[in-house]
Amino acid sequence: MKTRITIQALEETQGSKRLDIWPDYIRQFDRYALIGMGLDRSIEAIRDSYTADSSHPLIPHQTYLQILVEFGFIGLLLFIGGFWQLGKRAAGGPRGERAVILGLLAALITYGLAGSLLGERAIWLALGVIAFSGLKHPLPPNGKRKSKPAAFLRGNGEDKSLTILMVLPHLQKGGAERQMSYLVEELSRREHRIHVATLQKSEDWELLGQPGITHHRLRSRNNYDPLILIQLIKLINHLRPVVIHTWILQMDIIGGLAALITGQPWITRESSSAAAYSGTWKGRLRAFLVGRADAVVANSPGGIEYWRLLHPSQPRYLIPNGLPLKKIAGILPLSQQQIGLKDSQKLILYAGRLTRQKRVGQIITALAALKPDVNAAFFICGKGEVLEELKKQAQRLGVENQVIFRGFLKMEMIWAMMKSADLFINLSNFEGMPNTVMEAMACHCPLLVSDISAHREFLDEGNASLVDPDNLKAVTRALQTSLTDREEAQKHAHNAAKKAAGWSIARLADAYELVYREVIASRKKKRLL
Repeated sequence: MKTRITIQALEETQGSKRLDIWPDYIRQFDRYALIGMGLDRSIEAIRDSYTADSSHPLIPHQTYLQILVEFGFIGLLLFIGGFWQLGKRAAGGPRGERAVILGLLAALITYGLAGSLLGERAIWLALGVIAFSGLKHPLPPNGKRKSKPAAFLRGNGEDKSLTILMVLPHLQKGGAERQMSYLVEELSRREHRIHVATLQKSEDWELLGQPGITHHRLRSRNNYDPLILIQLIKLINHLRPVVIHTWILQMDIIGGLAALITGQPWITRESSSAAAYSGTWKGRLRAFLVGRADAVVANSPGGIEYWRLLHPSQPRYLIPNGLPLKKIAGILPLSQQQIGLKDSQKLILYAGRLTRQKRVGQIITALAALKPDVNAAFFICGKGEVLEELKKQAQRLGVENQVIFRGFLKMEMIWAMMKSADLFINLSNFEGMPNTVMEAMACHCPLLVSDISAHREFLDEGNASLVDPDNLKAVTRALQTSLTDREEAQKHAHNAAKKAAGWSIARLADAYELVYREVIASRKKKRLL
């Protein structure tokens, strides 16, 4: 018997619509859908636009077809994710996973062709593929099918060598990418088998071809290509890694979905804090999916607190960033001539992405307000969305000859400049544990940073100058003092360098090895219960 659900739209803008849904299937979705209990959080934007007269147990305000239509492609991916357990019941074991992939393909094809009936057609095509797979490969009489156990269940759990899959969008020289590179290089030295999956291949990545590290390129037309998910699932089923480790928001979502579908242990890394995700649908989607991960690793207490508030019972680990301290120690400082400075000219340095969050424009304004007797040049290393805006600002303030845009530089060059600089500045609105600030500390470079909680977690008045980034007078005064009171600045730099001495890559790898093994052991324990 069919159940009729009436969706009453806003009276002033729309008429009412009526949809027919088979309640047996809906009950199965309630039980097995990945979007389950967290669904309302994902659809806040349309919750107030509809009401439903239904006894539906989990979703009083919405129907799945509404979600599919309102959220388009992302909603479709989440919806198909609900076939995971249903497919495994119908086809058994790994065949269920294949059925889900085929169902996803069928639904995506229909999504592009079906027009107004895309919801119904996608659902029934996907269900048809799953049902066909179940009929073609029926379960044996005892209801169980022998299948190859997951990699993390094989062996005695004491293997020294682990197979780990790192998933991130690209290998550009951002902070997360550098931390990943430091980590996988050290893990490979410890004879772990490391696989790195990215959307882009960087030919100058220093670890390409290194023994124990294999790079896999996921081909895509854009960041939202559904084939990314399918390629990841296929790669995971081929490699059977004991842990999937996702980095950066995009791959926390896509890589997380692949890990959940394949049933492999999954951890993610939090490199920022709550301010980085406030009000974005991607942040809400990521928060929902990461809540299903086996563990979250944050590089700052702010990141730990963010996930504690979202998912109090989820395992969380605090692992600060690591630095290649021996490599940094071997870098020699540059002379003023090598840098391109005039005689006695002081060097102010910034390195990082050029986004509004970083407040680089505030430094340019403060530079223009310095007293005439302070002869300083401001070197900006990096690129980003506000590059042209910053160039125009420097021209408008008459300091275009003092503000030098160097673009992306190799880290060895930046470290050499840090060792020669009079001051490194970071006035960011929010951070996790910023790599460049840590590197400046290791290079004995004096610091002027924004007085935010992320900086306060490892800096104080004894090793840095902290200032309110919104107070231009305070920023200008702190900049003036840091450039003229060299004795105090060098004292801060010495104290900061002592603190940085504990951030080795070996310590970073030790901590991650512990997390990996604890996650694997926890999964095994759950399987035995």
